[in-house]
Amino acid sequence: MEWQIKLQHENINSNFIQMNAKETLKEIRTMLGFSDEEVRVEMATATLTDGTIIEWEGELAVGTAVFVQTAEGNIPAPDATHEVEGGMLVTTEGGFVTEIVEPEIEIEIEAEEFATVSAFNDTVSKLESAIAELSAKVESLTASNIKHKEAMSKAIDLIEKVADLPSEEPLKAPVSTKKNDRFEALKKFKNSINK
Repeated sequence: MEWQIKLQHENINSNFIQMNAKETLKEIRTMLGFSDEEVRVEMATATLTDGTIIEWEGELAVGTAVFVQTAEGNIPAPDATHEVEGGMLVTTEGGFVTEIVEPEIEIEIEAEEFATVSAFNDTVSKLESAIAELSAKVESLTASNIKHKEAMSKAIDLIEKVADLPSEEPLKAPVSTKKNDRFEALKKFKNSINK
């Protein structure tokens, strides 16, 4: 009877711990935007000139929360002016954007250059190539963001699978039969005689 109570107590503790782990994973999944309700928050990312990856939700503007990706997870951006690849400067305080300075694209256009149609066409070509370069960077950042999201989703799925694995071997209750009880009584009797 005592072993049955102990077994019930072990099962209750095991179920409680497993339930908490599943609930915790579900909360983490929801916080990271991978909930079962398919409510996903689009996070934009950019790489700083030092290689650090930052991300934010929605459009980058004054007041937007910016996070730095680390091995331990995302942390609020430190108070500083950060230079994004491409020249944009983003100033943050308390993890929020306080100022954005766009890079100045210097294309020298003089009035004399437009004196001919061919000079005008050359200038338009330069502008088109600059736009194409910026578009390629945007596509690259978007593809990188998608890869990061897929990797995070796979990691969370793997963690959930590991959490579903049993943590210990189930306890087996000893089988009690009259034959076993008699045998155990005989063993005890034999041991008491041999002493």
